[in-house]
Amino acid sequence: MILTFISHGFLAAHIGTFNNLWYVFLSAARFDPAHPIPADHVSQQLPFRFNGGLGLPPPKIGLALSIIGVIGITLQMLLYPPLSAKLGTTRSFRLSLLLFPMTYLAVPYLAVMPSTTTPPNPASGAVVWIALAFILMVYTAGRTFALPGAAILVNNCCPHPSVLGTLHGLAQSVSSGVRTIGPIVGGWVLGQGMRMGIVGIAFWALALLASAGAVAGCFVRNGDGHEIILEGEEVEEVEVHTK
Repeated sequence: MILTFISHGFLAAHIGTFNNLWYVFLSAARFDPAHPIPADHVSQQLPFRFNGGLGLPPPKIGLALSIIGVIGITLQMLLYPPLSAKLGTTRSFRLSLLLFPMTYLAVPYLAVMPSTTTPPNPASGAVVWIALAFILMVYTAGRTFALPGAAILVNNCCPHPSVLGTLHGLAQSVSSGVRTIGPIVGGWVLGQGMRMGIVGIAFWALALLASAGAVAGCFVRNGDGHEIILEGEEVEEVEVHTK
């Protein structure tokens, strides 16, 4: 139960933090050599020292967010049921956790994708949107399999049905706590990184957090929701089967 809570906490932390950082990154101004931030950051230096977001206006941000919805609904309806049945809840959950570190590592590089427009205009062009859609597809695939799996595993790790409500209450408390702290810390790290000219620091830190969550997921097992037999329950079960 404790191991399931730890894994659940890691998952809620990095997903909740990413959702907040993603909005900021999409709307953050692009790197402009004419007006660099910080002042000494006059050129992008791959693979790590580069800055800026995509500078997208609200309508384009809405389009980027709708991509998550379209991909999510499609995967949830067509891919999740057969794959989850074939792999099993635990295995599909563990495999889905591996998708998040790859996503978070790749996200900052959208800022340096070839664009058909020049700064400070919003990033645009086929390369930008194809890369953005691919990253969101990987992220949404991970979320589609991880979130239902986490809910099932929390439910099945319950030691006894009589405390199922309490267990879910504790799980929600863990999730709410890390979803509160994560965005605050993540936003501060993103701000510090952009002041240093390294926009990727927050996302790469998130990749480390997701990697820790993937390791924690390796120790989670799928219980039966009734690990403890209370006094009198065995007798009742025998009587039911006899009848």
